[in-house]
Amino acid sequence: MSLIAYVTEKEMFDALSSINDLTSPGIDGYGARFLKVAWPIIKEDIKAVVWDFFNNDRFYRASNNTLVTIIPKTAIANMVKNSRHISCCIVIYKIISKVMAKRLGKVLSKVVNVD
Repeated sequence: MSLIAYVTEKEMFDALSSINDLTSPGIDGYGARFLKVAWPIIKEDIKAVVWDFFNNDRFYRASNNTLVTIIPKTAIANMVKNSRHISCCIVIYKIISKVMAKRLGKVLSKVVNVD
């Protein structure tokens, strides 16, 4: 598979399916579970956004917003090392990222010499 091949609906759904249902929702408030359940209804809209990114180099500004949340690991989290950081990305952003990462993973060994 080429890095620039046409993105299929299966690739998009596989990427969505690989996102944990319990991950934090993005700034839009929708988590992966919602998109999975609503896939039959909203898939054409999701496909249009993903294809617009890959085919026309357009990414909607609202989809590129990320909320970073800091969760303390200890009762007194007065240092960064005592906190866990969570990036709450919009699910469409995650779908696009996972499609690209999966494709890159398939060709990376051909591009990078690990010897």
